[in-house]
Amino acid sequence: MNTITAAVLLLVFVFSTKSCFLGVANAANEPVLDTDGDELRTDVEYNVVSAIWGAGGGGLDLGSPINQCPTFVVQRTLDTEFDRPVVFYPVDTDDSVVYQSTDVNIVFVPG
Repeated sequence: MNTITAAVLLLVFVFSTKSCFLGVANAANEPVLDTDGDELRTDVEYNVVSAIWGAGGGGLDLGSPINQCPTFVVQRTLDTEFDRPVVFYPVDTDDSVVYQSTDVNIVFVPG
Protein backbone atom coordinates (compact mmCIF):
# COMPACT_ATOMS: atom_id res chain seq x y z
CA MET A 1 0.00 0.00 0.00
CA ASN A 2 2.80 2.43 0.86
CA THR A 3 4.52 1.72 -2.47
CA ILE A 4 1.39 2.62 -4.44
CA THR A 5 0.89 5.82 -2.44
CA ALA A 6 4.53 6.81 -2.96
CA ALA A 7 4.27 6.10 -6.69
CA VAL A 8 1.11 8.20 -7.02
CA LEU A 9 2.69 11.08 -5.10
CA LEU A 10 5.79 10.86 -7.29
CA LEU A 11 3.67 11.03 -10.46
CA VAL A 12 1.70 14.01 -9.13
CA PHE A 13 4.97 15.78 -8.30
CA VAL A 14 6.51 15.04 -11.72
CA PHE A 15 3.48 16.25 -13.66
CA SER A 16 2.99 19.37 -11.54
CA THR A 17 6.64 20.48 -11.72
CA LYS A 18 6.89 19.69 -15.42
CA SER A 19 4.19 22.22 -16.19
CA CYS A 20 5.94 24.79 -13.98
CA PHE A 21 9.25 24.33 -15.79
CA LEU A 22 7.58 24.44 -19.20
CA GLY A 23 5.96 27.74 -18.19
CA VAL A 24 9.39 29.19 -17.40
CA ALA A 25 10.79 27.98 -20.71
CA ASN A 26 7.85 29.47 -22.60
CA ALA A 27 8.25 32.83 -20.83
CA ALA A 28 11.73 33.08 -22.32
CA ASN A 29 10.16 33.09 -25.77
CA GLU A 30 7.56 35.74 -24.95
CA PRO A 31 8.25 39.11 -26.58
CA VAL A 32 8.51 42.29 -24.53
CA LEU A 33 5.52 44.54 -25.28
CA ASP A 34 5.47 48.33 -25.53
CA THR A 35 2.71 50.52 -24.08
CA ASP A 36 0.59 49.97 -27.21
CA GLY A 37 0.81 46.18 -26.78
CA ASP A 38 3.14 45.78 -29.78
CA GLU A 39 6.34 43.73 -29.73
CA LEU A 40 9.45 45.70 -28.78
CA ARG A 41 11.58 45.94 -31.93
CA THR A 42 15.32 46.41 -32.28
CA ASP A 43 16.62 49.51 -34.10
CA VAL A 44 13.47 51.45 -33.09
CA GLU A 45 13.56 54.47 -30.78
CA TYR A 46 11.52 54.20 -27.55
CA ASN A 47 10.88 56.59 -24.67
CA VAL A 48 11.23 54.87 -21.29
CA VAL A 49 8.66 56.16 -18.79
CA SER A 50 7.10 55.09 -15.51
CA ALA A 51 4.63 52.21 -15.78
CA ILE A 52 2.25 54.05 -13.45
CA TRP A 53 0.97 57.33 -14.92
CA GLY A 54 0.96 60.08 -12.32
CA ALA A 55 3.46 58.32 -10.05
CA GLY A 56 5.95 61.14 -10.53
CA GLY A 57 8.51 59.91 -12.98
CA GLY A 58 9.21 60.98 -16.52
CA GLY A 59 11.53 59.72 -19.22
CA LEU A 60 15.15 58.70 -18.89
CA ASP A 61 18.01 60.99 -19.80
CA LEU A 62 21.75 61.36 -19.30
CA GLY A 63 22.85 63.81 -16.64
CA SER A 64 25.82 64.93 -14.59
CA PRO A 65 26.38 67.37 -11.78
CA ILE A 66 27.25 70.79 -13.22
CA ASN A 67 27.77 69.33 -16.71
CA GLN A 68 30.85 67.32 -15.73
CA CYS A 69 31.89 63.89 -16.92
CA PRO A 70 31.03 61.11 -16.42
CA THR A 71 27.34 61.22 -17.19
CA PHE A 72 24.85 58.84 -15.61
CA VAL A 73 21.24 57.81 -16.17
CA VAL A 74 18.62 60.07 -14.53
CA GLN A 75 14.84 60.02 -14.50
CA ARG A 76 12.94 63.23 -15.16
CA THR A 77 10.49 64.30 -12.46
CA LEU A 78 7.33 64.83 -14.54
CA ASP A 79 5.32 62.20 -16.43
CA THR A 80 5.15 64.53 -19.42
CA GLU A 81 8.93 64.85 -19.82
CA PHE A 82 10.18 62.54 -22.58
CA ASP A 83 13.76 63.59 -23.02
CA ARG A 84 16.05 61.07 -24.62
CA PRO A 85 14.86 57.97 -26.50
CA VAL A 86 16.68 54.65 -26.29
CA VAL A 87 17.26 51.79 -28.74
CA PHE A 88 17.45 48.10 -27.72
CA TYR A 89 19.96 45.70 -29.30
CA PRO A 90 20.00 41.97 -28.38
CA VAL A 91 23.49 40.83 -27.37
CA ASP A 92 23.56 37.31 -28.81
CA THR A 93 21.06 37.28 -31.66
CA ASP A 94 20.10 39.09 -34.81
CA ASP A 95 16.38 38.97 -33.92
CA SER A 96 14.32 42.02 -34.75
CA VAL A 97 12.15 41.44 -31.64
CA VAL A 98 13.27 41.73 -27.99
CA TYR A 99 12.26 38.73 -25.85
CA GLN A 100 11.81 38.66 -22.06
CA SER A 101 14.90 36.56 -21.34
CA THR A 102 17.13 38.19 -23.95
CA ASP A 103 20.26 40.03 -22.85
CA VAL A 104 20.15 43.48 -24.44
CA ASN A 105 22.31 46.53 -24.87
CA ILE A 106 20.39 49.76 -24.31
CA VAL A 107 21.76 52.75 -26.18
CA PHE A 108 20.69 56.36 -25.72
CA VAL A 109 20.01 58.16 -28.99
CA PRO A 110 22.46 61.07 -29.33
CA GLY A 111 20.75 64.37 -28.94
